[in-house]
Amino acid sequence: MMLFAKAALGMSGALVLAGAYTFHEGVIRVDVDEYRAGGSHIHMWVPAAVVPMTMHFVPKHHWRDAAEQAREFLPLTHALIKELKKFPDADFVEVTENAARILDFNDCSLGATSGLFDGHLEKRFFQNCVFFPAGSLENAAAILNHFRMAA
Repeated sequence: MMLFAKAALGMSGALVLAGAYTFHEGVIRVDVDEYRAGGSHIHMWVPAAVVPMTMHFVPKHHWRDAAEQAREFLPLTHALIKELKKFPDADFVEVTENAARILDFNDCSLGATSGLFDGHLEKRFFQNCVFFPAGSLENAAAILNHFRMAA
């Protein structure tokens, strides 16, 4: 009986450590709501630590194509990430009421809160929200830069 308790305690500890490691970089959250009959309602929460691991399963030719298309924007992305670390709480884009009418949006914003990028777009029949840690963008940019240099 004592051996079973020790094994359960060891497994519980390992599970807690695995969970802490998985969520140490934060969570990527995507919310999509369509306000119509039969509309989609998607709410996804993915640990940000999973993203770099899953990027290794993408075929290399896709990374080369993506790096080629993003070639001119990668230096800008690198500079942007570097500067955004200095401003963890900022609003980058906020659409005013007049511009929203012209662009056919109800509401649109892009900003950072506590090191998380947050994007919000609301139209008449749907709403999209995306939240992700800055480290996820940095990881993706680093992988694209690696394939750009290799090409």
